[in-house]
Amino acid sequence: MIKLKDIIKDSVIEPLLEEETYNLKSKKTGKIVTFTNKDNYKDALKGSDYEKPDNKGGEKEKGEENPGKLSGSDFDRETDKKDDDDAEFEKLMKMKDEIDDLDDKIQTLQMRYQTAASDERQQEIMDDITDTIEKKEELEDVYIKMNDEYHSK
Repeated sequence: MIKLKDIIKDSVIEPLLEEETYNLKSKKTGKIVTFTNKDNYKDALKGSDYEKPDNKGGEKEKGEENPGKLSGSDFDRETDKKDDDDAEFEKLMKMKDEIDDLDDKIQTLQMRYQTAASDERQQEIMDDITDTIEKKEELEDVYIKMNDEYHSK
């Protein structure tokens, strides 16, 4: 089962927490400038406008860890770690997306059925609805079996 917290953790929280920053001091203004791209940091350092900051005043040097800063692993649990880079988990996610897409298609067809002008058109739409429901049920059966096998490991 896809969990919203897993999606948020993987796509939002971890990239924000894992982003490495590089600080340089502007020779013109004396202010600390933060770079998030290592290449831009190196280019600026090679130029004559920036220098490495002196660590007085509490400024952190590049690569120094903040002990109070949370990392992505702080949010992991054993079951979450099991899901990382797991091909079966990815298959389950894709299958769940397909099931959701079929649900959307069924709803769209039902709306078309209600607005169809002729009985012949309604019958065509009803046939499409029946076929789509059968596909969805077959896919759900496979999904349930795969999901049970996955979580029984």
